[in-house]
Amino acid sequence: MEKVNNNRYSYIRALACVGIVFLHMIYGAVTIYGNAAAELPRNISWIVVNNLYWAVPCFVMVTGALLLDPSRELTYKKLFSKYIFRVAAALLIFTVLYRVYDILMNGEEFTAAGFFKGFANFFTGGSWSHLWYLYMLIGLYLLMPFFKKITEHITVKELGYFLLLAVVFLSLVPILKLWNIGIGFGIPIASIYPFYLFCGYAISRQEVKISKWVAVVCLVLSTAALVVLTLLRWQNPETLQNLEMFFNYSSIIVILQAVSVFYLFAKKLPKKEAVVVEEPAVVEEAVVVEEPVAEEQPTAEEEVVTEEEPTVVEEAAPVEESVEEKLAEEETTPAMEETTVEETVTEVEETTEEVSETVTEETPTVEAAAMTVEEKTEPEKKENWFTKLVLSFDGCTFGVYLVHMFLARYVLRYMGLNPYDNIPAFIGLILATIVVSYVVVWLLRKIPKVDKVL
Repeated sequence: MEKVNNNRYSYIRALACVGIVFLHMIYGAVTIYGNAAAELPRNISWIVVNNLYWAVPCFVMVTGALLLDPSRELTYKKLFSKYIFRVAAALLIFTVLYRVYDILMNGEEFTAAGFFKGFANFFTGGSWSHLWYLYMLIGLYLLMPFFKKITEHITVKELGYFLLLAVVFLSLVPILKLWNIGIGFGIPIASIYPFYLFCGYAISRQEVKISKWVAVVCLVLSTAALVVLTLLRWQNPETLQNLEMFFNYSSIIVILQAVSVFYLFAKKLPKKEAVVVEEPAVVEEAVVVEEPVAEEQPTAEEEVVTEEEPTVVEEAAPVEESVEEKLAEEETTPAMEETTVEETVTEVEETTEEVSETVTEETPTVEAAAMTVEEKTEPEKKENWFTKLVLSFDGCTFGVYLVHMFLARYVLRYMGLNPYDNIPAFIGLILATIVVSYVVVWLLRKIPKVDKVL
């Protein structure tokens, strides 16, 4: 079942990664070229952007579902050498690479000071904006030992209490600013991301149980709400700037949308994949169940015979011989006694024949079960290429997050391509960016040691 769980989260991460690439490229397009675009395509762009904020929270929830599992050991050595080192190394390397890219593409003079500015950006966070996620991730990793201690001892009631506090004070209370209402009370939690971390853990442990249809309704309503609020925001861009508070990761609407997406994927996918995991056990169970039948023969007729005459098969002949001797010597034994013995022997022979027939009839059942498993496995094998692709893409999502921005910036900033001149072509460029980024990362991960970073 662990394999199924990992596959389940692989689907979520793969989908979230695709969503993030679309988010970054469409956001770049509307911020750079949106003012010159027509109202309808511009509004549609903002609607798409604001409906893709669920992607990053889904990544964080997957992290919580996996790393906060009390049964999963996470030593300080593993935490720093595997998780924190990987993110920090990638952050440093790509901060420098982004700086070199800017120097080359902007035609700046290549100087030592300009080059080492990349190293300075690593500490100041002054590099490309999407790297904020890596800084946040390192912060969550640093607190992970404390978070794991909480999950090891927390009760369902206490977990629900914590999630409720986080939603109220980090998502609902800030909405009061729309009416210039300030609240002096609060809780000392730095951000909304620990909420997503523990929410992913709670859903994975089935401590948050809601109907599938409730999740679907929440997803539809939150999406519709974001559409309506986006249209209101950009129809009155100067007077309704406060509506921007609904378009971020702490927005109650984004929370509902992100949690619904995660919940639906986390609960639905294992049912489809469980068949592949469980099928080999069907053959083993068929053999184990059928073999004892041939040996033990637990039939009703046998139980009756066994109770009346134990080991009848072995003793039937001696009994018949003793009766014939008595008949020859004494000739006083009633005919009823001989008839009873003969009927008993006949029943034993018939029972033996029935058992043999039962074994003969049941043997093909085992073979049929094996054939059924093979027949079921064939379609799964045909569909397995998609699962393999998803798992491969999932292994490259971290690298895709870092690499795709080279292409996105080149297309939007240096090619001079206005996406609103040819929207279908721009969508094709986004898909091409995803594919090229994946292939590049997949090839780079073949290099020794590089896979430890990407």
